[in-house]
Amino acid sequence: MQEREVSPATMPHVPFFPCLWNLLCALNDNQSTMPLDWNDDELAKGLRCYTEEQFFEAHEHWEVVWLNSAEPEKTFLQALIQITAAFHHHQRGNSVGAVSLLNAALRKLDRYPAVYGGVTVEELRQSIRAWERALRQSGVIPQLPVPRIRYAH
Repeated sequence: MQEREVSPATMPHVPFFPCLWNLLCALNDNQSTMPLDWNDDELAKGLRCYTEEQFFEAHEHWEVVWLNSAEPEKTFLQALIQITAAFHHHQRGNSVGAVSLLNAALRKLDRYPAVYGGVTVEELRQSIRAWERALRQSGVIPQLPVPRIRYAH
């Protein structure tokens, strides 16, 4: 199968909406987006809290960045925030809330390529799906590590 360039000009049957087209291109092209700076004060603090399973605190740090972000980074950060909220719910014994938030985060993360913003998104998605399945099936603490947010090298 021969690959062809996809652009508004090569898709005349699809209405052209410049804003939507630019967003779709940004979501599918790691080269045209700025990676998130995980050394940034609030992102770094949030990642440290997340790694230490201080999910509420991670949520708070990342929300500061999210509030000032533009798309597509805004939606990506919202997915990460939903993951932290899910695990905060899980820590408090609310499996139903955790499953709901994990599903919401997955719906957002599914829009992004395997690596985005310096994060290995595909690995994160797989781990979240395993947690969501385990919580939905049993409602008890899965014998799984908390999904890790890893840098792509």
